[in-house]
Amino acid sequence: MSTPHFSADGLPDPRRHYWRYQHLQHWLATIARDHPDIVVVERYGSSAEGRPLYVVKVGTEPGRARPALWVDANMHSSELVGVNVAVCFVNDLIALHRGDDRHGLSEAVAAAAKAALVYVVPTVSPDGLEAVQQDGRFVRSSPVMAPERTRRPRWRQVDIDGDGQVRRMRVLDPCGGFVVSNQVEGLMVPRSIDDSGPFYALYPEGVIDDWDQLSVPSWGIFDDNPLDLNRNFTTSWKPEPEQEGAGDFAGSSPEARALMQLATLSPHIFAWINLHTFGGVWIRPLGNGPDTRIAFADRAIFGLVEEWTTRHANVPTVSGFEQFTYVPEKPLCGDLVDYAWHQRGAYAWAVELWDLFSRAGLPRAKRFVDRYTDQTPADVEHLARALAAIGASPIEPWRKVVHPQLGDVEVGGFDPRFSVWNPPEGPLVDDIARGHAAVLLRMLSLLPSLHVTTRRTPLADGVFVVELTVENRGGLPTHGPTAAMALPHNEPVGVCVDDGCQLRVQDGPRRTLGHLGGTQAGRFGPGATWPYQNSEGLPARRRCTFVVTGSDPVRFSVGSVRTGFIAVEG
Repeated sequence: MSTPHFSADGLPDPRRHYWRYQHLQHWLATIARDHPDIVVVERYGSSAEGRPLYVVKVGTEPGRARPALWVDANMHSSELVGVNVAVCFVNDLIALHRGDDRHGLSEAVAAAAKAALVYVVPTVSPDGLEAVQQDGRFVRSSPVMAPERTRRPRWRQVDIDGDGQVRRMRVLDPCGGFVVSNQVEGLMVPRSIDDSGPFYALYPEGVIDDWDQLSVPSWGIFDDNPLDLNRNFTTSWKPEPEQEGAGDFAGSSPEARALMQLATLSPHIFAWINLHTFGGVWIRPLGNGPDTRIAFADRAIFGLVEEWTTRHANVPTVSGFEQFTYVPEKPLCGDLVDYAWHQRGAYAWAVELWDLFSRAGLPRAKRFVDRYTDQTPADVEHLARALAAIGASPIEPWRKVVHPQLGDVEVGGFDPRFSVWNPPEGPLVDDIARGHAAVLLRMLSLLPSLHVTTRRTPLADGVFVVELTVENRGGLPTHGPTAAMALPHNEPVGVCVDDGCQLRVQDGPRRTLGHLGGTQAGRFGPGATWPYQNSEGLPARRRCTFVVTGSDPVRFSVGSVRTGFIAVEG
């Protein structure tokens, strides 16, 4: 890691350096103290090791419920740069509220961003964040071991050579599947039929629990950290072995359970961004079916956001089912994007931030997910040279060590934390943070935005008609995705008299207006094709009237649990 540059509040600059959990805690306390009018920091649960889980709410009147954008990061512990993107996004949003537009936004987008409500969870798994940063070991989500059920040989990552970091081990083995590259010093590449050796087996730096002293097991990434938080959510959850990393039951982890509880108490979340690395792509629903199962209006919104991701962050958007199932047509089960889409009724994306492959100039695979695995030894060497060119963590020389079980081994190799899993510290972190913050700020203009006007007209002596006009000036309809219409919390917009004024009995105190359409079908919408342009779809404006007696103003509450409520007088 590079020498830290410190910001004005004494923290390492998040546009250049990766943070530990203690840095996040200091930052959260600072922004809550310095900006109480627009920032609220709340603890929404505790991690498996007891660390507080925090959500940051940003916006004018941050405690008032209204359509919101959700951003979370670091669900997968080794994916660190998402923390930086989340922190920089909050800092940019605070700056915008204070009159400092760091992204050259249009007047309309800046106004929408300042009016919006944002929820940010800067780390979903603080335990894993600390384990990866401190020890260098691979942790998918949580370093906490599950109760032992079977006694089988498996790897446990341990610092064998005493340097304080967990790397890789290689062992001379005529049956090994790897050889030393003759192009990049210290790099291991898969053997081919033309190689004459020496051959090596590769393992994590560590020891084998419950070893039978005979065969050495292959390393499974869940051997000593069996949970993948992004397989522990309730939508389509399936147990092992149908879904690796699933956890004991849906929501078995305190981190996923607390997050779902917070989301359930926040029915006004309309868009959900789940930050990951690496790969350089925004992955959208559906996770369990083709695009033909998505309503045309929703595909139009996804197309609009893809324009922004391509223009501002230089990354494409792909279908989770069509281009990001590791086994074709076998959906991932229990993942967060499916939960956000199907259960919370939010437009949702899993965002892979760091695009090592494009940075190195490798072509995009036909199925996007295949770029992770379809690499020749020459491709691996090319990636290693590209990493060296951008100042990524160097390949550590292989050092001979006597292993307590295997005898003579060598420890070394590259550190994937600040090369493969995340960009090296420095300007690339800033590039990623700026590009994706530009997209997120524009997404705030999509959130539904209710505006209410009233008009009082005399009807007879002491009797008046009060007319309310309710408009949705935001981009999305008030029901969110079409697929969310039937969700129990997706109630329509309504008007209710808030006080005991004298109403005509037959009128009643409530009106149901229904859902209101949005303004941003965009150029992908059904009425946008030139020369057949026309406005169609759900009306964005509705009216209702009440007949009241007396000259005192009448207080009304307008909205729903989905949109939040606005208090007006008429």
